Amino acid sequence: MDSPAWGYGCFGFPGPQPRRSSEMPVTRRRDLRRRDSIDVAGPITVDTAWAADTVRVHGDVTVEKGATLTVVAGSRVLFQGHHGLDVQGRLMALGEPDAHILFDRTPAPPDAPTSDTGDTWRGIAFRFTSEDDGASLLRYCELVNALDVDGGALTFVGYSNCRVENTIIRGNVAERGGAVYCSHYAAPEFINCLLVENRALLSGGAVYCLDAYPRLVNCTITGNVDENPEPVDRAAAVVSMISKPWLVDCIVWGNQSNYFLDQTVIQAKPFHVQYNDIEFGHEGVGNIDADPLFIGGATHPYRLHDGSLCVDGGAPDTTGLALPILDLAGEARIQGGRVDMGCHEGGVVILAVEPAAPGRMLAPNRPNPFNPATTIRFHLSAASHVELTVHDVAGRTVATLVRGHRAAGEHSVRWLGRDAAGRRVASGIY
Repeated sequence: MDSPAWGYGCFGFPGPQPRRSSEMPVTRRRDLRRRDSIDVAGPITVDTAWAADTVRVHGDVTVEKGATLTVVAGSRVLFQGHHGLDVQGRLMALGEPDAHILFDRTPAPPDAPTSDTGDTWRGIAFRFTSEDDGASLLRYCELVNALDVDGGALTFVGYSNCRVENTIIRGNVAERGGAVYCSHYAAPEFINCLLVENRALLSGGAVYCLDAYPRLVNCTITGNVDENPEPVDRAAAVVSMISKPWLVDCIVWGNQSNYFLDQTVIQAKPFHVQYNDIEFGHEGVGNIDADPLFIGGATHPYRLHDGSLCVDGGAPDTTGLALPILDLAGEARIQGGRVDMGCHEGGVVILAVEPAAPGRMLAPNRPNPFNPATTIRFHLSAASHVELTVHDVAGRTVATLVRGHRAAGEHSVRWLGRDAAGRRVASGIY
């Protein structure tokens, strides 16, 4: 009975014995209760922590009223079948920028899930959840490969006291609301979230609202598909039915539907839709309709090119938006004095490296793209004088990183994205 689930109101299954503290990596000594894996199922009736590299869920889990389930950063919550997490109490899934919490199915399907429940889990649902236990929070989480009738990954029915922050919701399927479903006056908050590649079979490729009031602030909604085959049925990435969803500083671009009108946000009120980049346009203050110019890349493929109109295009006054300090990539949320649209902040600086002279090798900088710092490495086959400079696209010298004699061998220097005077340079190509 070594699983942290034992004695906490949740059925547990014996798992591997923990290693002695002297054998544990330094990164784990801060939490000696953390396990390699635990197995859980059933109701949670008292405060419970899932503190493990892998949490295997073998059946439906319900967080009962009066109980709080806390999931620690870096955990992988893997559902062993088409099971779900129903919250009647409180959920605190507290990931970190470099230690996301993953909610997924085991084994993960090789392709995007279909309507086959064997490939998916059932998502997280808040249905008429009590607000007496305090606010629920999902931060730096990833919710993928879930399927349900309403809301592939997240369902909110008659419940508002939840904040979803810096979270990726990807590859989920539902009849209504491929990623998120809200009804019965539900008004959860989504801040700095990425809703991507979700699918709805009937309506709302990403978000479906029925008599609800969700707040989406600085979210990127892209690559979602509403598969309703009837061209006269309301189908789009965000569908509002007798609702007032609030979209501020969001990017809604590159989504698909069969609807006969070119709309990606349907029946939202202009007063509540402001400073967004919405494909095909939308009434409201500060909205634009322009290619956001996503940079691409393996880690954060939806960051913005410096030339994007979404850079510094968000609301000039962020009072009341409750923005976190960091964006989805863990960078400062506001740079340059005005917030950008979408879940990422700052146009990406791309460094173009010129070939080095014979006998010298200048390696590509890492990371690239980067914001705000990168490391440049070079190799000398013999000791020599070295001058390493950064130039803008016009050829002007921006900064001198190295000037002087260096020995043979490997060298590296870190550029903090600042000019010779110590001022941060504008995003762009260098």
